[in-house]
Amino acid sequence: MCSCFTLFIVLYLLNMPDESFGEMFTSMLSVNQAVSAERKLIDHLIIYIEHEAQRLEDIKRFFSRVTSLHDGIYNEPSDPIANPIAAFKLVKRLKSEWLNVVHSTEAEENIKVLREDYRRMESSLPKLEDLRGAAHGLMRLQDVYNLHVESLVRGHFQQISDPVDFYKLSVSDMLSGDDCFLVGKVAYDLEDYYHSVLWFEEAVRLFRGTEWSPENEGTLEDALDHLAFSHFKPKHFENPSLFCDYFTNGSPALFLQPIRREIISLQPYVVLFHGFVTQAEAKNIRKYAMPGLRRSVVASGMNQATAEYRISKSSLRPRISKQSPGGRVS
Repeated sequence: MCSCFTLFIVLYLLNMPDESFGEMFTSMLSVNQAVSAERKLIDHLIIYIEHEAQRLEDIKRFFSRVTSLHDGIYNEPSDPIANPIAAFKLVKRLKSEWLNVVHSTEAEENIKVLREDYRRMESSLPKLEDLRGAAHGLMRLQDVYNLHVESLVRGHFQQISDPVDFYKLSVSDMLSGDDCFLVGKVAYDLEDYYHSVLWFEEAVRLFRGTEWSPENEGTLEDALDHLAFSHFKPKHFENPSLFCDYFTNGSPALFLQPIRREIISLQPYVVLFHGFVTQAEAKNIRKYAMPGLRRSVVASGMNQATAEYRISKSSLRPRISKQSPGGRVS
């Protein structure tokens, strides 16, 4: 009978060029899908902006026509009411044209179309649990590599003990005040006040002196409020039993080339072994796993169900044997 195994696809294992770095998302496939979805949303937003620009141009034309009348005919020495045509047009504007401008539904119709386009794509967009998982990934990255949060926010990967970037990306990016607020809020909701203090402090620093944007979820006042309560309850601790080393397990095969071992947790005992899969092997694993990727499940009575705290994706596949330039994957 063909044996089966559960294949867990994790970004830091399979997709990063430096296998010792990165543990933020469950698979590169999800990231690529999100990028493609946002490009479609940008196309819908362009159409919305064009329609809104045309609507505002129509209002500007009405404004110019009305103001020109007040700068012209209504400033004449003669009484404009003596002109029956001018009187008729004045009454018509006040009773009809102004009414149409003020009560126009064009703006509502434009935003309704944009919302409908978004709703149709919503099933292909990241879920709230994905957003929380990405925030958790940043905090895990911060802890595992002892990163300086302020540098991380600026797009630099620097350890607290060393102000030099130990990892450099080809394309750099920075976090905004609202980005930091959301990461802090995820920690705050989990009563992880150690992380929430660090991230809310960055949110406050970045919110100061900047104008609020409509796409933001948080404000300076929100960040200060959450920061104050987090300071009221922070919990700091260090565990010297968590460490990294080069591990041989007493095997002669690993004596000259030990594997990098990272103790992540003692209870339960969790160990991360770095660099035991080559890039070529990882490519083959992704190739066979991606068609069947599903949200990982946990035991729920007699059945299995997804859980908010488990954001990985897994694929159940028969054991495979594939020869590749990088070696054999089984």
